[in-house]
Amino acid sequence: MTGSTCPAPPCRGRRRVGGATLSMAPHLREQNLSLRDIAARVVITKGRKKGRHPSPATVLRMLREHDGAAPASISVTG
Repeated sequence: MTGSTCPAPPCRGRRRVGGATLSMAPHLREQNLSLRDIAARVVITKGRKKGRHPSPATVLRMLREHDGAAPASISVTG
């Protein structure tokens, strides 16, 4: 292990996913699609990876950011 005790920053670069994509991911999640299915439908709109699909981990981070920015709404069924 290295001598650094600082954790890695949560985001290593600029956001590469545009506004339309950010609004599309939560909509697809509401349709009960898996992270892999959402990643297959979303396309990166900026940067070096423009035109490619994000990884499921990137989709998860996008959804976490979206949930943190929006007021939490929890529905319990059962």
